[in-house]
Amino acid sequence: MASSIVLDSSISAGTGDAADEFELLKTSFVDNGYCEQLKSLNSPKCIILGSTGVGKTAIINQLITITDNSAQIHPDDLSISYINRSSIIKQMEDCGVNLAPVFRFMWQHVFIVELIRLKFNLTTKNSILRLLDRLKARYLTGSSEQQAIQFMEKWGSNFWESVNLRVREITESLEAAVQNSGRIDIPQVGSISGAVTDRQNTELKEHYESIVQTFISEELVKQQKSIIDICINDFFANSNKAYYLLIDDLDKDWAPSDLKNLLLKSLLMALKTIRRIPNTKIIIALREDIKHQLFHETPMPGFQEDKFESLELRLSWSKNQLLNLANLRINASYKEKYTNAEVKANQIFSDFQIEKKSPLDYIISRTRMRPRELILFLNTCIHKARIDNQNNITRNTLIAAEKQYSSKRVQAVHDEWNVVYPCIKAYIELLKRKPMSFSVGRFQQNNITDFMNIMAQHSKAHHDPIGRAIIQGESDLAVSNRKIIRELIKIFYRTGIIGLKTEPELPEMWAYQDEPMVEDVSIDSKTKIYVHPAFFAILGTDKRLSQKISLDGNPKN
Repeated sequence: MASSIVLDSSISAGTGDAADEFELLKTSFVDNGYCEQLKSLNSPKCIILGSTGVGKTAIINQLITITDNSAQIHPDDLSISYINRSSIIKQMEDCGVNLAPVFRFMWQHVFIVELIRLKFNLTTKNSILRLLDRLKARYLTGSSEQQAIQFMEKWGSNFWESVNLRVREITESLEAAVQNSGRIDIPQVGSISGAVTDRQNTELKEHYESIVQTFISEELVKQQKSIIDICINDFFANSNKAYYLLIDDLDKDWAPSDLKNLLLKSLLMALKTIRRIPNTKIIIALREDIKHQLFHETPMPGFQEDKFESLELRLSWSKNQLLNLANLRINASYKEKYTNAEVKANQIFSDFQIEKKSPLDYIISRTRMRPRELILFLNTCIHKARIDNQNNITRNTLIAAEKQYSSKRVQAVHDEWNVVYPCIKAYIELLKRKPMSFSVGRFQQNNITDFMNIMAQHSKAHHDPIGRAIIQGESDLAVSNRKIIRELIKIFYRTGIIGLKTEPELPEMWAYQDEPMVEDVSIDSKTKIYVHPAFFAILGTDKRLSQKISLDGNPKN
């Protein structure tokens, strides 16, 4: 082991949030080959898929750095609040009108305008007028391209303005279509005249659906199709440059949940249309749990998961890549203040092993192979050593830091998955004081009764899939319990809390490096469960050889 170096208050592995580390990433970005795949126009990969803290934002930031013709679209800049405040949009939603085609048209509009802006450097009204003159001179009156010219004349005057205007343009156009159609006279909510009847609601829905169908199927769509064709056959054809649009932060609170899901589905559908434009690429970062919501929690006709699989690039990390990341981070921190000599991450530790592992190997074994977890664990160790006035990290310091780090992993799981599983913290309680591995068969039906009673009374039970299943229940309690246990195991696996061994001759499976989900058919009473070491400290996991125990923690003979 290299000689230890002295820690001080300025040493850090970073923040763990790539959004705050743009400068640091210039010197400590670990290239796993993903950027080249995403940058390549020959590769279909354009959806960066991964869990929280796996490096999606870091890759987006790196792509901004290494591409010459790129622009980032921030969801917060899209004036989605304007859609949310629209009383007409709200009434359409309340009536059950499918607005997905409108939002798909909107996203295509955003993408087309931003690509044309990027291609022709449209930053002023004069630059837009010059492009319009070029189009008129190139395409004769009466040709099919006249639709594209009409598109430019309708929207072009605002091309130079910021992206948030695009959403307002489409929303205002739809609102105008409704206002010009002659709305059905119905009682307003809260008015003296009373509530809307079912018949009136049906009439209003049919009225709005007719407007939406007209809006997206006539002149406006013809114009958009024509400008897409010109982008394909003229603007971006035979270009010696590539143009990129990058979208991150789709997991943030940029829209109410239901509206955001519909907008994201529409975005993915628009992405497939715009992919036809050569020498361009739209790259988005999407969290695993959000993808699951889109395809499984709120299904939509024609929106099929397998249609997008070829576009997905699922991020994963190896142990050596994480070691490299740790070395780069610690080296950058020391180089900034002290020395140009290379410093390795293992030099901040005193000379010891823990569970027959080096300190860094031990720390990595406590992550779910996510860079953010490595960074946070390292920082917790460094912080603990400073508090204890130590020059480096000792074995006792690491063990104490692990307790703090592990307790935050449960909160991190909740933060990542609570929209899908609002009661996930209650699930995790089932794993407390259990051995590090045990068989599914040890989840005895009678030992889950207390859990089910607690869940039935949980304030969020009706919004939670396990809670709803327990409340609805089956007349055959044994069958119901087995289903609940199986569902819990699938959730624990999917969220990275446990790994599974489905056959004796097969290795352990973990969602972050193998299949992200496991099917019912793969789970039987002999399936082996492995609690992830990241949770050992907070769960009080028994790290001795696995015992034959039931869910209540009592040893079985």
